Amino acid sequence: MNKLTFLESNPLMGSNTIPLFKKRFSMMLKPIATVFLAFSFLTATLPAPAFAGLIHPAAAITKDLENAVNTQIRHEMEAAYFYLALANVYEQQALFGFSHWFTVQFFEEVTHARLMMKFLSDKGNEVRLESLQPTSMKKDLTAMDGANLGLQAEEAQTSRIHALYELARTAKAYDLETVMAFFVKEQVQEEASFTDLQQKLKIIGNSPEGLLALDRDLLARPVPVVQPLPVIGP
Repeated sequence: MNKLTFLESNPLMGSNTIPLFKKRFSMMLKPIATVFLAFSFLTATLPAPAFAGLIHPAAAITKDLENAVNTQIRHEMEAAYFYLALANVYEQQALFGFSHWFTVQFFEEVTHARLMMKFLSDKGNEVRLESLQPTSMKKDLTAMDGANLGLQAEEAQTSRIHALYELARTAKAYDLETVMAFFVKEQVQEEASFTDLQQKLKIIGNSPEGLLALDRDLLARPVPVVQPLPVIGP
């Protein structure tokens, strides 16, 4: 027994109830049918690629942008190599805090590269790991030498990040622009960490005791954890 038959045979329902119910039920169906017909018309009249774009808004970035991001991935990995070489220098000098500090810097650069790789992968673009330049360091670098070299490296990296941000903005690749905006902000912190280290070393001067105290403090720097890519919004 369907609902209307049940209502018609139910003695508790008045004689005017059934027509009223049928009218309201019909009115409820009209907007549903309208939406269904409109959706059917949309899918039938839009070209297939355009409709596919509505369902899958994430499209691959252009080949030029893909190449630029892959090049930046190489720069991030070269920076990681650079910091690992510095960490090795201070390990050999028994400045284990400085060695740890630059090892953490190594991990941060690898994390940056992995985030960019994930972005390309999520967009359906090709990730290419390009060859890295060999890195070597003098054995007699001072702590200030490492701070100065690190700041120079980060300033060069900042220029590259800004250039890639402008490239994405000019191309109206808003998703890549958002990602690069994250790295623009990140570079402010990266440079600040080296200027802070420089200032502490200037205060210490030629004091061996001060250098060893700072070396102990640098052991407390936490190792970064890979974070997901930033999303649009606050």
